[in-house]
Amino acid sequence: MRWKKSAGIATSLIGTVLVLSGCGTYASTSAASWMKIDAAKKTVVLTLNEGYNSTNNYMNFNGYAHGQMTVTIPLGYKVIVKVTNEGGIPAEFGIYSANNQLVFKGSGDSIAQILGDPAGGILPGDSETYHFVASQPGNFKMANLIDRIAGKGQQANGMWDNFQVVSGGSPGVSVS
Repeated sequence: MRWKKSAGIATSLIGTVLVLSGCGTYASTSAASWMKIDAAKKTVVLTLNEGYNSTNNYMNFNGYAHGQMTVTIPLGYKVIVKVTNEGGIPAEFGIYSANNQLVFKGSGDSIAQILGDPAGGILPGDSETYHFVASQPGNFKMANLIDRIAGKGQQANGMWDNFQVVSGGSPGVSVS
C-alpha cells in the first residue's frame, strides 16, 4: 500500500466543464471544484474527499453515498483522481467491476493489496493520487472496499458511487 502524502496537482487545465443534474439531497463540496477538464489533451482531474461530512456516517465521496453521484468519462480520456481521506478511519479507493476487481490499471487499490495489508489504506488526513486511462466502456463503481464495520465493508454500507465510461460526449458529474 502507498502511504505517501500527495502534493497538490499543479497542472494547469483549460475548459472546465461540469454537468450537474438533479437536486442533491446530500450536502457536498462545490461541484465546480470536483472536476477539471482539458478537452484538447483528453484529460480529467477528479478531486474526491472521502468522509467529507457526516452524510452516511462519514462514509461518502464529496458528501454522496449509495450511488447518488455519477462521474461520466469519455472512452480514451486520461483520468487523474486525487482522493483525500477526511474521515476518522483509514479508507481506500478504486474503480471496480461488479466482482470487485480493479477495472483500469492504476485506478485504485486491488483486493490483494487490501487483504495483504489489513491495517493499510489512506490514513485520515492523507491523500493518494491515481492515474489511469478510461480504456473500456461500461458502468463501474468508485468504492472503498476496506472491511472495517462489522464485517460488511464500506461498500455494503453505502460508500460507493458510479463511474461510467461512455463512447462519446463530454466528461461530467451528475448527482441525485
